[in-house]
Amino acid sequence: MKKAILLVILLLAWQPLLQAQGRRPIEMVKVADGVYAFIDHHATREVVFGNSTVVIGDDGVLVFDSNQLPSLARKVLAEIRRLTDKPVRYVVNSHWHWDHTMGNEVYREAFPQAEIIAHPETRREGDIETRRSLERMANRTPEFLKMLKDGLSTGKHSDGKAMTAHEKVRLAQAISDVETYYPEFKTARYLSPTLTFEQKLTLHLGKREIQLLHVGKGNTAGDVVAYLPQEKILLTGDLLVHPIPYSFGSFLPEWVQTLTKLSELEVAVIVPGHGPVQRDKEYLRLVMSLLESVVKQVRESVKRGLNLEETRKALNLDSFRSRLASNDPERNHAFENYFVRPATERMWQQAKSETDKK
Repeated sequence: MKKAILLVILLLAWQPLLQAQGRRPIEMVKVADGVYAFIDHHATREVVFGNSTVVIGDDGVLVFDSNQLPSLARKVLAEIRRLTDKPVRYVVNSHWHWDHTMGNEVYREAFPQAEIIAHPETRREGDIETRRSLERMANRTPEFLKMLKDGLSTGKHSDGKAMTAHEKVRLAQAISDVETYYPEFKTARYLSPTLTFEQKLTLHLGKREIQLLHVGKGNTAGDVVAYLPQEKILLTGDLLVHPIPYSFGSFLPEWVQTLTKLSELEVAVIVPGHGPVQRDKEYLRLVMSLLESVVKQVRESVKRGLNLEETRKALNLDSFRSRLASNDPERNHAFENYFVRPATERMWQQAKSETDKK
């Protein structure tokens, strides 16, 4: 079990450092005049890219999330320079996860006066967890690769269970990615936010208004969204991920409340933290319902005295699995491993703590 947990942790740690050299394309989508989203359409892979959105104003540029490798951030920066000669004035980190922050150094090198903006919790977590993870990857990559290769050669998980053909393909791709992109990892440098705010910060790029909002916990303790009220555009970071939400380390009851507040904004377009641009609130509402169901069911299980494994077995999310994953093996893998398992454990721990305090 410990080896399985370590495998998940290290895979997550490596995610931001892989697949940045063009093996799969990042699509530039024009969201509105002067607003461009750089989208990765492979949010269910072992290796994922965070979306990055560029907002061009009258006198400068804002970048919302800075990618997970300097090389990828430089590609986005090259597109910015093709679109405008205005300087990047602001880089916003929606949350601390390094697949949204590792390009910070690129923008500060190109524009030394640019502010890197985040919630204080994002700065705190990034300074601790990102640096710790980068050190862990530097020290344990050979061991990690050996573990992955041993698993692929035997075709078995650490618990002895045979891998499916689909799991073998995913594992082989992860091995290839780690081997390919380790050289860039060795030179990557995390740069902390330079400006933090608690609840709301309104920026003006000439006539263009951008509201940075922290309306509550969700995917992390410091999630920040960007809202363009004139254009009715919402940039969510990982508070919303398509086609399957990520629930690692999340705060599920608070997440429901946060999404509820965001759903009340006048919004026509949503750019999620991963996955394609959304042109309505349908997916946001679906994720809200999914989270509400997990919170309710897990709390009821804890009240009945069920332990974590019993709670997992009792949890029924079939209707959501059907809508989000259907028969797609990639989506089903992500639904189970990126959402259900971590969400159930996280919510069970919280519900158990609530019950013990009574």
